[in-house]
Amino acid sequence: MSLSFLSDALGFCMGFCIVLGVLILSAVLLPLIPFLIIIGYFKPDYETAIIKGYKRPVIGLSLCSRCKDLKYRLSNGKIRHHDYYETLEQSGSRGCWLCKTICDQLLLLKQHRDSPHVMENPGDLKVPRLLMWFARHTETKEGYLDHLKENGYGQYIHSNNPRPLHYGLSSNASFTIATDWIETCNKKHRCYQGQDASLPTRVIDLSQEEPHLLVSNGFRAPYVTLTKIPLESLPQLYRDAVIITRRLNIKYLWIDSLCIIQDSNDDWSKESASMGEVYRFAFLTICALDSQDCHQGILIQRAPSDTQPMREDGTFIPLNTLQRRRQDVIMKSALCQRAWVLQERLLSPRILYYSAAEMLWECLSCTARESSTSVAPFQPTSYEYQSNQCRTMKTQLILPLDENPSYPISPPSDWYLIVTEYTLCCLTKASDKLPALSGLASIFKRNTSYKYLAGLWEEDFAGGLLWFAPIGQGQRNEERSIQPYRGPSWSWVSSDLRIQYKTFPFQKDTYAAADIKLFSSSIEYVGQNPMGEIASARITVQAYFQKLVYEIQLGTRRCFVYNDEGKRCGSGIFDFKDGEPRARKECGGLWVMQRRIWGLEYFDQDHPLPPTYLLYFLIVERVSDAVVENCWRRIGLGWAIPQEMGFGTQQLDIVLA
Repeated sequence: MSLSFLSDALGFCMGFCIVLGVLILSAVLLPLIPFLIIIGYFKPDYETAIIKGYKRPVIGLSLCSRCKDLKYRLSNGKIRHHDYYETLEQSGSRGCWLCKTICDQLLLLKQHRDSPHVMENPGDLKVPRLLMWFARHTETKEGYLDHLKENGYGQYIHSNNPRPLHYGLSSNASFTIATDWIETCNKKHRCYQGQDASLPTRVIDLSQEEPHLLVSNGFRAPYVTLTKIPLESLPQLYRDAVIITRRLNIKYLWIDSLCIIQDSNDDWSKESASMGEVYRFAFLTICALDSQDCHQGILIQRAPSDTQPMREDGTFIPLNTLQRRRQDVIMKSALCQRAWVLQERLLSPRILYYSAAEMLWECLSCTARESSTSVAPFQPTSYEYQSNQCRTMKTQLILPLDENPSYPISPPSDWYLIVTEYTLCCLTKASDKLPALSGLASIFKRNTSYKYLAGLWEEDFAGGLLWFAPIGQGQRNEERSIQPYRGPSWSWVSSDLRIQYKTFPFQKDTYAAADIKLFSSSIEYVGQNPMGEIASARITVQAYFQKLVYEIQLGTRRCFVYNDEGKRCGSGIFDFKDGEPRARKECGGLWVMQRRIWGLEYFDQDHPLPPTYLLYFLIVERVSDAVVENCWRRIGLGWAIPQEMGFGTQQLDIVLA
C-alpha cells in the first residue's frame, strides 16, 4: 500500500468526521435557536430597551403603573410620572426597579454635586444615561427632575472636573480661555460671517494708544461689537470693552452709543436700518450681563468666600456656579431684559458673555462656560416660546442664503417667536418699539421676500393678526395707552403687554383659507428706515363683518360676545382693560381665520359636542373722528363656532387704523 493512498484515506476520514460533527451539532442547536431568540426578545438589557423605546415585555422586572406607561409610550411625548419625590421613593421601596434606580442615582448625584463623580470606564455611564433619558421624558408636579433637563448638566456631572477660576476676569488665564474658544470656532466651525464684509459706517480705532472714531469708507477688517448700554459719559464699561478687544488682537470696536450720532434723527434712522448686518458680520459680540448701566465695568474681581478658598496658584474651585443653568444666567440677567438686546443676541454668530460669576461662550455650533471644561454642541429642539431653545431659527437668520433659495427660509412661526420674546423685554422710549426690532425685521425679510407691514407681514397677514395679550401680565399696565403713537391698532406694536399668537406653532393642515383679504396699505414713516418708527398706518381689507355686543368680565380683560339676537356666541380677550366691566357695548366682528379642532378642545356647557371649526375674529370699534369712511379700530381678539355667530354677516371693505 503506497504512502499517498494512506494520506488520501486519512484526509477522507477527517473530512467525513468534520461533516458528521457539523450535522450532529446542527441537529442539536437548530431546535434551540427559536428558544434563544425568544429569550433574547423577552429578556433584553432593560436600560437599553427602555431608552430605545422597545415596545415589548420584560420578564423578571417589576414596574409600577407609571413606569409601565413610560415604557409602552406610543410617542416621544412626555409622560406624567410620580409628582413628588416621596412617592417615587415609596414606589421604589415597593419593588419598582426603575423608580428605585432613579432614586439611587439622584442620591448619588446629590452626594457628588460639589465634587462630581468621575466614571472609570464607559460602561459606568449606563445608569446615568438612563437617568438623563428619564428626566427628559417625564413631567412631575414637584419638578424634582427639572435641574437635570439642561443638556449640559449631565455632561458636567459625568465628565471632566470643574475648571479652576481666577478671581480676576482680566487675568491672563481668563483671556486664554476666551481665545481658545474663538480659535476653536475659527478652525472647526463656520459661524463667523464677516470675512468679506465691510466695517460699519463708523468704528472705534484701537490701533493707537488713544482710541479714536474712524469713518470706515467701506474698509474691510474684523471688528467687535458691544451690546447696547445707555451712554452717560466715557464709562468703565466701554474702557473694559476696549481692553477686551485689544487682548483679542482686534483693531476695531463698534459701540452704537459712540458710532451713531445720538442727536441726529436722520443718522440714527439710517444706521439702525443696517444694525442687523453690523451684528451679523461682527467677529465677536461682547455681552455684559450684569451691568446695570454703562458705569459698571466688565472685568471685575470675583469676591472670594469661605466656601471657595483660594488655592496656592491663586485660583478657586467654583462650588455653586454650575448649579445655575446656563440659560438662566443669560436670560434672567439685567442685560437681556432690554428690548434692543434681543436682535443683538439673535443676530450675533459668536457671543462672549461676561457675568459676575464667570464667562460664557456661545456660537452657532456649541456653548461653553469658564467654570467647566465641557463643551456642549447644539442639538435640534422643538418650538417653544423661547428663542434660546430654537437654535435652527438663529442659524437661518445668520447664515448666508443659497444661490437659489427656496422661500420662505424662515417660516412665519419664527417671527411669532421673535415678537413673543421681544414683548417680554423693556423699552425706555415707546417710539423705539419698531426701530429696536428693525435689524431682525430686515434679516427676516431677506429670508422670506415678504413685505413688512408695521410689525406684520403681508404674505402672512391673516396669521399675523391673531396676536393676543395673555391674562396675567404681572406689574405691567393693562390700561389703554394711545399716546405716544407706536403703531396701528391691528398690529401688536400698539400694545405694551406681552404678546402671544393663536397660530404658534403653525400647522398648515389645521387652518382653513383666510376669511380676510388685504386690499391696500398706507404707512407713513418718521425717518428713512422702512422697518423703523412710523407716524401713521392704515389698511383696507375685505372680510366678513357683523355687528356684535361685548361684555367685559369684572377685573379682567376677558369678555363674552353676543350676536344680534342677544345670544352668547363666543368669547374673547381685550387688548387692554375696559373702564366699564359688565356693561354691554356695541362692537363689530371681523372674521380672520378658521381652525379645525378635534376632541374636546372647545368645550363648555353650551357646546357639549366638539365642532368642526373654531372661528377667530377681530373685535373692533368704530373710529368716530376718522378722516376716511367706515374706519374701525381693533380692541381685542375673539373666537366662536361659526354657526353660533347668527345672521347678519356680510362681506365688506373695511378700513383699519
